[in-house]
Amino acid sequence: MSASKESMAAGGDIGLAVQGDNNKIYVTHGSAESGIGAVDQDLPGRPIVECDPLDLEVHHAIRTNQSPEPVLPFYVPRPHDLRLQELVAKVLGGRSRMAVLVGGSSTGKSRACWEAVQPLAEEEGWRLWHPFDPGRIDAALAGLRRVGPKTVVWLNEAQHYLVPTEAGERVAAALRALLADATRGPVLILGTLWPRYWDELTALPGEGRDPHTQARELLAERDLRVPESFTEPQLDAVLTASHVDDRLRLAHERAADGRITQFLAGAPALVKRYNNASPAARAVLDAAIDARRLGCGVHVPMGLLETAAPAYLTEDEFYALNDDWFEQALAYTARPVHGGTAALRRVRARPGRPALAGSPVYRLAEYLEQHAANDDRHEREPPELWDALATRIEDPKALLRIAKVAHDLGLRKCAALMLRRAAESRDIEALNEFCSALTTAERYNLAEPYLLQAADMGSESAWWALAHRGDTQQRAMWCRRLAETADRQRMTDLAPLLHTSGLVEATVDWLTPGAERGETAALGALAYLLVSANRAHDAVQLLSPHAENDPDIAQQLAYALEEAGEDDEATRLWRRLAQGGDWWASVRYAETLSHGSETEQAIEVLRQSFERNHGICYKELTALLEESGRLDEAYETLVQAVRSGRSKALAQLRDFADRHERLERLAQSLTELAADEPTGPYSTVLVRLALAETLWQVERTAESVAVYEQLDRDGHPHARVRLTSLYVRDGLVQDAIALWLQSAINGSATAQYRLFEILHQAGRTQESLEWLQRSAEQGFETAVRTLADRRDPDPDSEFLLRFALAGHKDVLRRIAEDKRPTGTLRAVAPHIGRMKGTIPWRALCDAGLTREVRDWAWNRLRIKAHGAFNTLLNVLRYQGDHSEAAHLDRYGLTPYGDPAPEWQWEEILGAAP
Repeated sequence: MSASKESMAAGGDIGLAVQGDNNKIYVTHGSAESGIGAVDQDLPGRPIVECDPLDLEVHHAIRTNQSPEPVLPFYVPRPHDLRLQELVAKVLGGRSRMAVLVGGSSTGKSRACWEAVQPLAEEEGWRLWHPFDPGRIDAALAGLRRVGPKTVVWLNEAQHYLVPTEAGERVAAALRALLADATRGPVLILGTLWPRYWDELTALPGEGRDPHTQARELLAERDLRVPESFTEPQLDAVLTASHVDDRLRLAHERAADGRITQFLAGAPALVKRYNNASPAARAVLDAAIDARRLGCGVHVPMGLLETAAPAYLTEDEFYALNDDWFEQALAYTARPVHGGTAALRRVRARPGRPALAGSPVYRLAEYLEQHAANDDRHEREPPELWDALATRIEDPKALLRIAKVAHDLGLRKCAALMLRRAAESRDIEALNEFCSALTTAERYNLAEPYLLQAADMGSESAWWALAHRGDTQQRAMWCRRLAETADRQRMTDLAPLLHTSGLVEATVDWLTPGAERGETAALGALAYLLVSANRAHDAVQLLSPHAENDPDIAQQLAYALEEAGEDDEATRLWRRLAQGGDWWASVRYAETLSHGSETEQAIEVLRQSFERNHGICYKELTALLEESGRLDEAYETLVQAVRSGRSKALAQLRDFADRHERLERLAQSLTELAADEPTGPYSTVLVRLALAETLWQVERTAESVAVYEQLDRDGHPHARVRLTSLYVRDGLVQDAIALWLQSAINGSATAQYRLFEILHQAGRTQESLEWLQRSAEQGFETAVRTLADRRDPDPDSEFLLRFALAGHKDVLRRIAEDKRPTGTLRAVAPHIGRMKGTIPWRALCDAGLTREVRDWAWNRLRIKAHGAFNTLLNVLRYQGDHSEAAHLDRYGLTPYGDPAPEWQWEEILGAAP
């Protein structure tokens, strides 16, 4: 066994305090009895029975002449509701769970969540917490540590909590910690997302920084898809329920394509209201739609709408306006449809709360926002809108979002103006972003006043920036600020700067008073600094008086003793801490014992810690038992670790059983675990999957299939896929086909693709290609990509040409990378400039289509398409036009899409608000 003294991060799976940005995980260890993770009694939320679904952002429904009508229509459950019911049953059984409902606007996601929590409302003590005040992320970060048992965490429109990169990662990490903490459960976390946000948060990263590591782990296999439409049997259920709710009768009669929930939310009437609007009213709606698309918050300032709307009118429409055109337009857009939702409604702060930024403000109907996303016209916002955004938005967070969009679109000057306005609000994040832009441009003299503002407000990033520049006295001042707020972990980052600046001794003087008073952070930081300066004996003297009553300081003292060469003293200290229940000390003490050939004693130390601390050191205990040949004890230790909720123990148990030929015994153990009511947070789904695979390995095929089929009926997304792979591996091709055939015949593109995979692996090439093409014909991305990558279709085939002309980038790459000139490439070339989405620019340039790719980039830039600006820069560099690329990269484009003239940061700082 070995462990890093720097991180103290070996061992178990709990006790993890995740903090900082998404590239660093600081890990703190403590004993099970130390009180770490204790819940504040001031629990957030309120009893579920006191909650109003409309306050939780469940959509208002249409109204009829029927009187009186309940606030919400009669509810007709669908398959995702059944899965939610199963989830709630597990929560009532004492297990923490999370689900995110993924679907388009007004598909019934929030309503499904509301219906799901009603059984909890009938149970004593259940609360619901919807973090939104003062802002969603701020409320979540402030309250998640206080969430206790029997709490529903309500994250409607979860993108507001998770998409912002750094803060969203902190929220995701806190949610993961909550789910893993059995002492705070059971909790139920419910969220909703549009599909595009789900894709953004769960997409695997490309090269470079991974912006959503924590969010992707949090969301993995926790999605419940909410379909856009009701099926025929579900429509029959709606018709039956219409006898008790007339709104369902109207929906059944008038909703197009089975879109019942959208009709109930007033969606068709909203679209009609938009399509029938006067030019002025539509211009106001278009301005709101584009402002939201470009990053404005849900509250759109009235001043922005009034300033930007005229730019959406033709010259004749503009000169035909009345003096009160704007008031009339607002009155039209605010008129409710079916007495419910309005296209654009005024939003006011509740009494006793602060006024909303930019007041008066309006909120666009969510469905109109999504409906417009499929309209090409809304990729062509007028240039005047950018001026309105830069001058009329007051919310610094919204300004930061819009500035990022502007920068990505190449509107460098617009982005700079918005960053400056955001920074003038004295928002720390905005100040940091503005300073970052100035320092990136190497305008340190202009950045310094803003860095000082941020530093005075407590921005540590500003302290870091100031500590790296200026004269010795100034650097020392900011290093002192950093040092005096550092703990041991943060001192690991600061120590190199102190060494290179020659400030180690000064820092010792700065930290000594706090350390002498017994302040834990100062003690830890100073001790680490002393050890890094090869003064471990001084660190021992510093820590010794304070170690008796502080386990964390005692741990650090043990490390300092080891660095000072006092191994015997360190061992005695590890032993004392282990006897007091510190699991990490038990691991370290057992390590010293095993190195000294006292294996039996080491095993006993670890066993006691294992039993006391819910299996946390199972890996070290299992390793020692296995090394000692005590295989039965090692096996049972792993089983108990699974039962205790150790998330990685199941994989190790299976590996152990496989290596030591205990698969039959493993099948029995997993059967028992799957049947148990878990006492810890382990996943019975994972246990059941492992059981099914193990049963297959030991040739208990019928039992294995039964488990897989039950998992499939329970909605597990991978059960049928895993069973398929086992059938194919063992040559049971017809059994594998039977799993997917009916769905494929019914038109499921996914099932058709699965049949292609099965038949292809079985060597039935022609049949497999037929299913692959059927799947691709429906636009199934994986099928199209697979067909494009195969060499079976000729590059000149009609199939490839059709998908290439539609702008499918994988097909374009396939054509471009072919080694011989093809008719398909010649046919595609004239159309490249008009293609949407992204294109494989390098492959097309390599194929000799550089001019066409440049035309594509400029055309896409004229409609402000994301990604086009970077592609243009890449193509210019590819051609060797480095000076033109450098000019564009520095100065960007005008809102009209032309190369911007040179501008300086002094102009930005002097520009009028």
